[in-house]
Amino acid sequence: MALDTRKGEELLKRPLYVFDLPAELLSSLSPKATGTQTPLPSRPDRQHDHLKTLEQGEKERQEDGTASVTSCSLCQVSLQNVLEQREHAKSDHHRYNLKSRLRGTPVLNEAEFNKAIGELDESISGSESSSSDEEDDVVVEEQKTPESTLTALLKKQAKISSAAEVEEIIAKQKNKPGKHPLLWFTSPLLPEATSLGIYRALFTNIEQEETDHLLESLKNKQYKAPPYQANMAIRAEDTISKRQQPSPHIFLCMIGGGHFAAMVVALAPEIIKRPGGVEERQARVLAHKTFHRYTTRRKQGGSQSAADAAHGAAHSAGASIRRYNEAALQTEIRQLLASWKEMIDQAQLLFVRGTGNTNRKILFGPYDGQVLRQSDPRLRGFPFTTRRATQAELMRAFTELTRVKVSHIDEAALALDAEKQREAASNSPKPSSQQPQRQKPKLLSKEEETLMLHTSQIQALIRRSKAPALISYISNNSIPPPSHSINPPRNRPTTPPPPYI
Repeated sequence: MALDTRKGEELLKRPLYVFDLPAELLSSLSPKATGTQTPLPSRPDRQHDHLKTLEQGEKERQEDGTASVTSCSLCQVSLQNVLEQREHAKSDHHRYNLKSRLRGTPVLNEAEFNKAIGELDESISGSESSSSDEEDDVVVEEQKTPESTLTALLKKQAKISSAAEVEEIIAKQKNKPGKHPLLWFTSPLLPEATSLGIYRALFTNIEQEETDHLLESLKNKQYKAPPYQANMAIRAEDTISKRQQPSPHIFLCMIGGGHFAAMVVALAPEIIKRPGGVEERQARVLAHKTFHRYTTRRKQGGSQSAADAAHGAAHSAGASIRRYNEAALQTEIRQLLASWKEMIDQAQLLFVRGTGNTNRKILFGPYDGQVLRQSDPRLRGFPFTTRRATQAELMRAFTELTRVKVSHIDEAALALDAEKQREAASNSPKPSSQQPQRQKPKLLSKEEETLMLHTSQIQALIRRSKAPALISYISNNSIPPPSHSINPPRNRPTTPPPPYI
């Protein structure tokens, strides 16, 4: 066991390349059982069965309608004659079912419709809060029309159906967690609590669905690097032959802010020798190209085409230059993609980052001779944050995609800590949910209201230094100056009382 652990530590000393893993490590890998690794696939067959059932029911109702002329296949009722059929077509029941069919909600038979109307009346009458509005209620009942009743019933049914849909969506989200960008594997050769992660985007859609064959797919993606040739002539011949022969490769592309970068990288690495005779693996770039044009508005951001669409075409020199550069950048990119069409068609995966309608229109068109298509199953986005579109950023993205992630996490310890936190939370006293009751303001008596009125008038006269008016006000209202004080004194602490003026 100690020997296996030491061997695993030796394997982890150097970065692991997804497409050239050590044979002993690859043979010992096994998928890690996690809740977020392999979510259940969607079940479109259920929706198909539901639609099929609806179609069969509709067909049966139509057959019932053709068998009996005086019957309504929509409301599932039988009528005696044509006059009753005409009356039924004008009834609230038939109109409600017509609107329900247009809204996509289920129709009701006569008993269900009468029950729904009764429940609606009860809910309306139960919402009346006081008995003093009986006369107004009578007026409202007289003014109520069948159209308003149908509208209220349709709104109620829409709320019920929307609530049920929301609950169904929440239940599906709980039972079907989102896909994690990494697939995790374990090996007995690795130290304890060590896992290896590989980006899910490196597998095709079919390989991701068939989780039982992930290891087999990973083994089929191994491409050994050719041995290093010390002879320069032989190395040059090998380079020419590699370029002429198609090899497994992927296409990477980024566009944004007037910057464009594209690269075709072979999955099989190449061996180079560093000073000191140390052999290293590095990516073998089959083709690369970058473009840059001045298309963004300085200090304001955004492309010129977006600004023209929002505010109209500007007639400045800078706007004209940016429009020309946008058209030139589009032409250059599409010409480059056309020249790389053979390599792009043979690529195993396509990683594209193009945010914004303008950038995606440049790449995906539609236009004559289109190379990239949004419906291509090989198309991927970068499952991590990327920066400005440059050749160095593409190389960094390729390294990030193809390098195996190493995680040292003890899940047993994490589960124990989570259990302790749950126990501590359950044992801790819960804060009282009752809110402190607000104190009701005390009602003032008539004497206090009169005193407050005199106080406000006297304070206004004091602030304006109206001594004669103040004396006149006090004498006219029979207020003895020595006994009068500011009320309440806490509201105006800086205002002197009248006795001290």
